[in-house]
Amino acid sequence: MASRTGWAGGGRVWVLALGAIGALAASCARSGSVSGDLIVTGGSGAEQRAAHVSVTVVRATQEFEQDWQAAMAAFEGDAAPARQLRDEAARSLEHARLAWSKAVGTTPSGGRRTHGLVASGRQRDLWGAVRAAEKRLAAAEQRLQEVARTHDPRAAAILERHAAQRVETDASGHYVFAALPPGPAYVYARFTLAKQHWVWFRPIRVPVGILRQDLTSTNAGGWPFT
Repeated sequence: MASRTGWAGGGRVWVLALGAIGALAASCARSGSVSGDLIVTGGSGAEQRAAHVSVTVVRATQEFEQDWQAAMAAFEGDAAPARQLRDEAARSLEHARLAWSKAVGTTPSGGRRTHGLVASGRQRDLWGAVRAAEKRLAAAEQRLQEVARTHDPRAAAILERHAAQRVETDASGHYVFAALPPGPAYVYARFTLAKQHWVWFRPIRVPVGILRQDLTSTNAGGWPFT
């Protein structure tokens, strides 16, 4: 009798184990994978495979989208006034250059080439207006860059907090995400080569199966904080 009870108990264990294996297999069958190569073109025109670069996939959950929209609203709240100042400064510079061009009878190329033509008091005033407008535009652009640099790490922290997986590219610049739930997501990576900098924040849809998503110089972008 004890032997039968033992076999019965063991049978239940095997049934549970087989059930768990079956559930795991079914889950894997319904999952997807994302893979690709990270390849950029440098200033020399040569392709560079980005090895040992961190790549993150973030599922587009409701919680993530709420956090992301809040971050974007905060960024726009700071960036919009800076962007308006930059646009106004650019228009002011355009008008100042046009007035200078009419006064000296030539088309300015940034002003420096025509500096020797300054003679009259009016021309000196117009040239001073060009230089002042250039400084205002430079200051406005710097301010906009400062806003972006302030919000960039905050946005990156949100991605890290909601990351579904993080992997590192291999020596050939290849990455793989496995066993991802199907649905909308984002792939995020950044890479610097010499003085060039690329950021990828690409929306994707994870299929039941395999998705190829290369990250290249031509599809870099989607990151508003640069």
